[in-house]
Amino acid sequence: MAAASPLGIACRAEDIADTILFLISDAARHITGQTLAVDAGLTTAGLTPPPFFNEDPQMLLQAGVREQG
Repeated sequence: MAAASPLGIACRAEDIADTILFLISDAARHITGQTLAVDAGLTTAGLTPPPFFNEDPQMLLQAGVREQG
C-alpha cells in the first residue's frame, strides 16, 4: 500500500484518529463543509485506491506499520 501512495507511506488508523481529533478541536472551529481526504495523497494524485478487499488479510494487518530506520 505504501508503494501505491504518492507519499510513499501507508495511512494508519492513527492518522485518521489524529485528523478527527483536529477537526473536533478549537483549532478547526472555522472549518465547515469540507471533504477531507486522509489517504496519503491517493486522491490528490488522481489515483484509485487499491481494492483492499482482495488483499491478504495478514498484509492488511501490517499496512499501517511503518518501517524503522
